[in-house]
Amino acid sequence: MSRRANGEGSWSVREGPHGKTYELRVVIDGKRRSFSGKSKPECRRKAKEAENAPKIDKKMTVAEWATVWLKTYRESNISHVRYLTQKGHINNHIVPHLGAMQMGNVRPAHIQEFLRIHADKSWHMRQAIRSTLRIMFADGIENKLCTENPAIPVKLGPQPKRRPKAFARDVIPHILDFIPQHPYDHYVALLLYTGLRSGELLALKWPDIHDGIVEVHAAVARVKGGSEEKNTKNEDDRCIGLHPELASILNSMPKEGLYVIPSNSGGRLPYQTFHFRYKKFFADMPPDLRVPYLSPHKCRHTFATYMLDGNVSLRGVQDALGHRNINTTQIYTSIDRVSAKSNIARLDYGRKTGEAKEQKT
Repeated sequence: MSRRANGEGSWSVREGPHGKTYELRVVIDGKRRSFSGKSKPECRRKAKEAENAPKIDKKMTVAEWATVWLKTYRESNISHVRYLTQKGHINNHIVPHLGAMQMGNVRPAHIQEFLRIHADKSWHMRQAIRSTLRIMFADGIENKLCTENPAIPVKLGPQPKRRPKAFARDVIPHILDFIPQHPYDHYVALLLYTGLRSGELLALKWPDIHDGIVEVHAAVARVKGGSEEKNTKNEDDRCIGLHPELASILNSMPKEGLYVIPSNSGGRLPYQTFHFRYKKFFADMPPDLRVPYLSPHKCRHTFATYMLDGNVSLRGVQDALGHRNINTTQIYTSIDRVSAKSNIARLDYGRKTGEAKEQKT
């Protein structure tokens, strides 16, 4: 705030039917402003808020607006993980390419070219970047930095159809055989036999496992400064059958504290510790087995893939995974070459093989 007369600007007081009304006149960013209230502290608070409010200039560049937008619209209004993701999109991709342009000068062609240059990125990454741009420019319109959203008409092209990555069938026996030999066996076993997300596994408690069922009620989410327990991703509870192999492993585990995977003190295990131990399991496997490292979420993909391969219904897998939309579960379905040959052999039109050829001759 600019320097004020007598250290706090000029005051006036008006008497009214409901008492006194104070008015504080100050200069902020070179402009004379006035703030009214029922007390001097209220006027000072309003002036302080105006002083600290984000400075919006109609000629703001994309980089300048992105900084304001992240602080004002995103940091406290979305999950910390999503905030960090969008911040990464901006700092690593958007600002280096579009940052110097004024918000009002960006056109769909600029963003289309930007995404073309980043064609080496995955389709999902480019979709996420476009989504960030759309939201950022929508809020820019509200602040009169631009009149249209240039990210709306931008096209990504068709989404490639590919099955989510999972552990290959020939390496899964190696993983399962190694489980009894490692101190962090239950980490991998729980993921492979339940399809839980990492956050759901960290929130899993012993009372959630009973009568041959694993109940999923909560998930640990990363927040600024740590983590906290929240509802599941779709905010719905679900049940998963307890596999006999997993039941045997869990029965051999000591029940130390409330959580199935506890910290050393018996509380909830931190995300970083969980990921370190999960990686250590695969790092400790004999190199000659050639088992690749895949992230914990790929265990979820593996669970879904082989459940479907085992002729579990799509709806059954959807319920186990906690997908709200069955189209999300559909991505795990595929027909390999062996299945294709086997399936076509079941086609029966009522003729024996070679019968049509015999009739022709």
